[in-house]
Amino acid sequence: RVTPLSISEVSFINSPVVGGGETAPLVGSDDLQTYVIERPIPGVGSFPLAKKEGISRASNAAIAQLDGRVEWAHSYLTDIGTFCVYRASDDAEIAEHAELAGAPLGPITAVEQIISK
Repeated sequence: RVTPLSISEVSFINSPVVGGGETAPLVGSDDLQTYVIERPIPGVGSFPLAKKEGISRASNAAIAQLDGRVEWAHSYLTDIGTFCVYRASDDAEIAEHAELAGAPLGPITAVEQIISK
């Protein structure tokens, strides 16, 4: 039995392609750990598409600077912020990406197991 801490409606699903980037592979390499990153950006799910594209472009530019050390799979945009799925060798790479992209950074959680159909 699982009791969620909170529930947020997803207003938009963002990915690298929204800002003109490359889609990350469905499965990352064995060298990369999958992380869920929280970014406190209040109201981001309701931002106009042009503003969401700008956020994506900044993320894509940071990824390019990191030369393959970070992959962005996708992000869920809500009224309280984004919940992003990234792959990297460690959480320091995630923090460096956030700094380069000018993105706020909340908790970084390593994914232990992925369950899907």
